[in-house]
Amino acid sequence: MRVLSGLTILLALLGAAGVSGRRGGFGQGASTVIIDGVGVVDVVRGVVRAPMRVVIRNNRIVSVDRAPRNVALPPPADTVIDGRGKFLIPGLWDMHVHIDTAEAWFFPLSIAAGVTSVRDMGGLLSHLRRWKQPAPAGVLRPTIIAAGPIITGPVADTDSRLARVATPAQASRIVDTLLDRGVDFIKVHDWLSRDSYLAIATEARRRGSYIVGHLPIAVDPIDAVRAHQRSIEHMGNGWSGLLLFASGDRHLIDSVSKWANVTAGSGGLMKHFTRSWQRRLADSFSPSRARSLCSTLAGGHVWLTPTTYFSAYLTLMPLNAALLRDPRLNYLPQSVRDMAPDVVPADRFSRAARTSPDVNVYETRARLIRICRDQGVQFLAGTDVGPYSPMIPGFSLHDELERFVADGFTPIQALRTATINPAKFFNAADTLGSVAPGKRADLVLLDANPLTDINNIRRINAVILNGTLIDQSHRQQMLDALSARFAKH
Repeated sequence: MRVLSGLTILLALLGAAGVSGRRGGFGQGASTVIIDGVGVVDVVRGVVRAPMRVVIRNNRIVSVDRAPRNVALPPPADTVIDGRGKFLIPGLWDMHVHIDTAEAWFFPLSIAAGVTSVRDMGGLLSHLRRWKQPAPAGVLRPTIIAAGPIITGPVADTDSRLARVATPAQASRIVDTLLDRGVDFIKVHDWLSRDSYLAIATEARRRGSYIVGHLPIAVDPIDAVRAHQRSIEHMGNGWSGLLLFASGDRHLIDSVSKWANVTAGSGGLMKHFTRSWQRRLADSFSPSRARSLCSTLAGGHVWLTPTTYFSAYLTLMPLNAALLRDPRLNYLPQSVRDMAPDVVPADRFSRAARTSPDVNVYETRARLIRICRDQGVQFLAGTDVGPYSPMIPGFSLHDELERFVADGFTPIQALRTATINPAKFFNAADTLGSVAPGKRADLVLLDANPLTDINNIRRINAVILNGTLIDQSHRQQMLDALSARFAKH
């Protein structure tokens, strides 16, 4: 199996302490934790093994064995947790985030929600360099694998996270520059020409790296497979993406190609996506074309990160005005909370919105996701959370897993997208992604079984981050501190 360039950095992070902070409420410097009598959720086999005794020393799982009855615990143990009636899962991954300037609240929210690792999908190089350094004393943070700047075409966009290229030669040079400066992989975006996209993919492979990101408007899925694109985000892009290639109406694909150009930009393209056009897209869905498309992606080992919750946030959830009263919003800065009316237009709260074309497109998109799953495409859980929308880091991943199940996945299939699947994606399943001896001690202790109800993922009793125990009291302190900091005045 080819080793990905990002894996070298990932394994370096795993081997370093990299995390500071007190160990739950159990004193400084505890090195051995035993969780006794717990139900271990085996995400590979899809079963719960119980009762088990899990021994953690420093930042590694030492053993996972059947907990014997009436047998004393093996000394020494700095901390013993009664795991009876509880369930232990691997630490969760959010495979699509944008941390940007949100570290002060992004890190504690992610950790409190059991998200112990993230893949940052676009940001400034200065942020990436900081994240590669050991965390400052007293700071808890998840493992971060990061793209750095996003490569796109010469579109008029002032986003500082973008690197714009106009020619294949420029595209190759920017890949070299980014890899030389330490990015873990290369992210591609909507406005790349086909030639520039292929040049990026070729140079990334030559350097031992890979590309992920959007499916650029000028690129089709066969191009993505040939370019060895490792993951496609948002089911393609913001302009219907892969749904176009599951349509029986060839004119739809041609129309988007005709409208899309860097001069028009996002605003120019957006005006064409009328409700009638969206209805036509949903009505033209072809199951046979969808199966062919998904088979192509599966055969090319292209992973999908559908960011389903964000799509539902924009289409289905606004039907319930209670969304804006979510108490978790209190954990966010006021400036982020104030975005809610913009992200959730008022007219979407009407009953008429229940049959709007964008809802039809969402349901068709969910149908495509199920077909891809059945054709063997592998999925990753990602939220697109960041300081640009009123979603809650960490907790939005719980919402993402809930959407997976609502759209037809089983609880274990959903849970895998945030545990063992990311480990496989990084070719690091021998070190990450399951509760087993030798694995990194990133774990979440739950008060109920997530395999019977995925919403039990929210019932967190404790989090173990790189061997550091964060008990319920400490978790609540983290959340209370954010609420107090961002309290409305």
